[in-house]
Amino acid sequence: MEKMVLKPTDTNEIRLGQFILRDKDLYMIKDSKDGKEEVYLANASKIKSVTRNIETGVITLEIEYYSFDRWETLKISKGKLLPSELSFLLDKGMDIAGYKAKHVFQFLDFHEKSFKPTYVHQKLGWMKFQDEILFRLHEAIQNNKRFSIYEGQYSIQPKGSEKEWKKIIQAEVVGHASLEAIVAASFAAPITAWLNIEQKGDIDTLLWNCVGNSSGGKTTAAMLAVSAFGNPHISTDGLVQSFNGTGNALQAILTGNFGVPIAFDEVSISTFGKQTLTSFIYKLAQNKDKARLNKESKLISTDSWCTVVFFTGEVSILAQTKNNVGLKVRLFEFKNIQWTKDAAHSERIKLGVLNNYGHAGAIFVEHLTHRGIDEIETKWSEFKSVMFEKMPETNYRARISNKFASILTGAYYANEALDLGLSIDRIADFLVKQELDSMTDRELAPRFYKLLRDYIIQFSKHFKINQEHTNETQEIWGKIETKGNKTYCYMFPHIYDKLAKDMGFADSNVLLDELKANGNLKHDNQKNQIKKAIFTKEETELRQKVLPNKPYNSKGDYTVCIVYDGDILADYHKGSLDNFNPNSTNTRTIKPKNELGAMIEKNKSKGLFDE
Repeated sequence: MEKMVLKPTDTNEIRLGQFILRDKDLYMIKDSKDGKEEVYLANASKIKSVTRNIETGVITLEIEYYSFDRWETLKISKGKLLPSELSFLLDKGMDIAGYKAKHVFQFLDFHEKSFKPTYVHQKLGWMKFQDEILFRLHEAIQNNKRFSIYEGQYSIQPKGSEKEWKKIIQAEVVGHASLEAIVAASFAAPITAWLNIEQKGDIDTLLWNCVGNSSGGKTTAAMLAVSAFGNPHISTDGLVQSFNGTGNALQAILTGNFGVPIAFDEVSISTFGKQTLTSFIYKLAQNKDKARLNKESKLISTDSWCTVVFFTGEVSILAQTKNNVGLKVRLFEFKNIQWTKDAAHSERIKLGVLNNYGHAGAIFVEHLTHRGIDEIETKWSEFKSVMFEKMPETNYRARISNKFASILTGAYYANEALDLGLSIDRIADFLVKQELDSMTDRELAPRFYKLLRDYIIQFSKHFKINQEHTNETQEIWGKIETKGNKTYCYMFPHIYDKLAKDMGFADSNVLLDELKANGNLKHDNQKNQIKKAIFTKEETELRQKVLPNKPYNSKGDYTVCIVYDGDILADYHKGSLDNFNPNSTNTRTIKPKNELGAMIEKNKSKGLFDE
């Protein structure tokens, strides 16, 4: 066969081997009595481009072909140019029926080899390529090179200019702690992901939820946050996505993302049930889908990611989940923050970032690659120490400091790379305040639970206990029942509120939500209370002392029922209860643990309790 060469005789002709492509037609050169002649083969088909995916290595051909009355283009993997795919290609309008297919495929194979593949990518963020780290945005950034073109679902091609985006930051953001913090959190995404990939510390996806009413500017804040890296428009191809989708669909948005922030707008429209939402949030924070086996019981490769995810909504995610401590140290909720000063402020930010986006993130990441992961880890460790000293003393102090340190590290390197002027001190104080606000729920509820146990024991004379006789002169607050290995402490709601207030806890309803979430509350469906018959119909006078002017109901009265493991009275008194009548009018002198007074005073000094 003649050596393959590319010989254009004019702008519309390509000669390769025994083939000639001229205008809209493909010819073959065949032997004849007179030597060689051109024989029409088929409508033209030719290669327009060849790409190689840096993530999968797959070669994709962009084929341009003439179909009936116009030119069409088709992108297919190289493996599709097989006889087995003939029907697919015929359906697309390629002229390859019958004997033509073999020859057209051969011409395309010849033509493909005249192209140098262009690199493309479909995912975002960090990856290893040819043993070196790179970052994928609209281009891949590796060392001082930019190559590869993004072909994924998001609109991240830069728009406007970095200069105009910086003007927005310096005019509308700097000086506003909440906006500075959320911008810093967006720059934490590449830092968090790189530390995670290199296994430099216990760090995973950071989840940030903006909770509040519709006039607080939370959606504007989320748009601002992601604008450094791409289009902040709320759309299917923007970096702000709707939360209206299935778990699998929302997970697909994050899969393969290692360092580009994403926002989900209006979590309140979610149709997830409590268990489904809880599992989904856990999965997001843990950077990967759950492990699965195939039919041969072999482990299937799971989807993974690591970034910063922002949420917005009018209701708390934690309030809609089976929220326990594990979830609360993964998802940070910023409640009722006035993100923007007014409607005009919000509009200026929105207009600015919708017209200028995608520049700063690339410059920032390029700066990180020059600094290197070791220096970044050192800076992150420094900020961990700073945050640890600032944070309130809790069991999760170190873990939360790790996450908040990545935000400060983001602010530090953003200032270096882009000269933004973000205040690290102001951001740190904002984050500490958030932790103090969260601590009221996460840390104080377990303490309240233990202290309430001491109060109930101290004032057990005010409770009916199992089937024991009740002193008719005693004011009854509720009933204590032991069943199996549990103690059920029923008390009237106003009594529960009073006890909480006496112990120095300002919001008894929040604490009740926490007790419910932790499985320490017996309750009716969708309530925090349960009906319980504390009094018999004959105990009208006794009942009137605690529930005056409230008619008797044979089904009982609504109560708050706190559940403890074991028999709390027997455990506390270690046998002395056998000789003690809890319904006696004699005053008992059991005092709550010293922890109560100390804890209340300590937390009052931090502003956690009302005076």
